Amino acid sequence: MMRVNFTVTDDQRRAVFSDGKNVLVSAAAGSGKTRVLIYRASYLIAEKRIPVKNLLIVTFTKAAANEMKLRLLTEISKIEPKDDFIKEQIAEVPSANISTIHSFCAKLLKTYFYEIGLDPSFILLDEIETNSLMEKSYLKLVDDCYKENDNKFFELLDIFSQNRKDENFKEILLNMYRFLCSQIDADKYFEDFQRDVYTEDLDKNIAVNFIIDFYNKKFKTLNVKIEQLIKNVKAVNNERLEKYLNVIQSSVDMLLGGLEDKLNAINIGLAGARMPSCKKDE
Repeated sequence: MMRVNFTVTDDQRRAVFSDGKNVLVSAAAGSGKTRVLIYRASYLIAEKRIPVKNLLIVTFTKAAANEMKLRLLTEISKIEPKDDFIKEQIAEVPSANISTIHSFCAKLLKTYFYEIGLDPSFILLDEIETNSLMEKSYLKLVDDCYKENDNKFFELLDIFSQNRKDENFKEILLNMYRFLCSQIDADKYFEDFQRDVYTEDLDKNIAVNFIIDFYNKKFKTLNVKIEQLIKNVKAVNNERLEKYLNVIQSSVDMLLGGLEDKLNAINIGLAGARMPSCKKDE
């Protein structure tokens, strides 16, 4: 007889009691994912006799981690009968590995600092301290570039600045930095990215494919609008305006076909598309 008794749906039951496999749960906000996770942890402790210290539960915030500890403690406290193992698990919940990913990694580093020659007295910067240091680093970078009269920097600044203000440029730069920090090997990722941006192979060129996708969506949206306009014009029986719209639509279709064929549209152009002539009174 099982020690735990949960009220769950069939899908939640599969997530809670599945064994010997990885389980991926994808569901909308408020659908009970956290409850399922707590039930699964309780099931593993009560039925599989897995110590809570062997579980790793990662959350996004410290507040969420504290809440999950409380909910897990409440759930396993319901387990009957409470043998020595269960009592031990109840006592160990406060020190369980239920935390943010940053806190867990910091705990690992503080425990095994000697393996990588790290000073164990290191601290984690909070968001305010991190943003302050990033701001100072950015200002120093800009100041150094101005002092060195770095033309490449000025060109980049001119491209990404708006209304002669560098806030947009700064935001792009800092966002790029944050993204690179999330990569396993930031230097290698950046080198690979540069290679894929400057490659002459259009199938692999990231910049070219981004441009193609961007304008493809724009032209398709434009095409839909033109088709609607043609329908409206036909409804009022204006043949000359309909001709104009058909020419525009043909041009858009050519561009779409060229983009889908990897920038053949560059060689098409619109110069050859002549509009039907009409008199002033028409």
